[in-house]
Amino acid sequence: MVAVAESYLAGSSASGNGGERFQVSIHVDQDPLAADGTLAATLDDGSRVAAEALRRVACDCGIVAMTGEGEHLNVGRRTRSIPPAIRRVLRERDRGCRFPGCTHARFLHGHHLHHWLHGGETSVENLVLLCTYHHRLVHEGGYLIERDENGLQFVAPAGDTLPERSHTEVAGDSVAWLQDWAAKRSIDIGPDTNQPQWDGRPPDYDVAVAGLLELA
Repeated sequence: MVAVAESYLAGSSASGNGGERFQVSIHVDQDPLAADGTLAATLDDGSRVAAEALRRVACDCGIVAMTGEGEHLNVGRRTRSIPPAIRRVLRERDRGCRFPGCTHARFLHGHHLHHWLHGGETSVENLVLLCTYHHRLVHEGGYLIERDENGLQFVAPAGDTLPERSHTEVAGDSVAWLQDWAAKRSIDIGPDTNQPQWDGRPPDYDVAVAGLLELA
């Protein structure tokens, strides 16, 4: 359902033009639990917005920042993140999610390498396409994307640089390779190997816990 909604919003089929994918209204005000001058971001329903979650969503949407309350409400500048022309260039250049090993080519987000909330430009050089899962990994999973003379570098939270292309092993005759692989590991693969043994009934947790305790 999320993918269907995102596809509809991204296409702007109701208006016929390629507008922004989302518009997020964020209330920015003094954090009541922090020192003076420390701001907190909340949605219309009062839900708190984590900094990285805000940056991830704001990579590719319209932002309306609101401060103050009541009659003194001030609606800040409305920023259109990625115009359709730049998005077309990104699709032509990246051809899909740029995260190493990912093959997703639809429902992609435009990620700012230097986030525009921190002064980064909405330009082709400062953007890269990521799928929903890897966009979340970059913002909230600790992964970094850096650009150098060799192109993009994806850095894991532990500091290791991910290879641009994942390792693949050429199998030739894939059936023969799989049979040889299984034989070396004494694995009997037949037509019923992938047949589930579950009969559809709900699990009996009492029996499961009793069995684990007996093993322990």
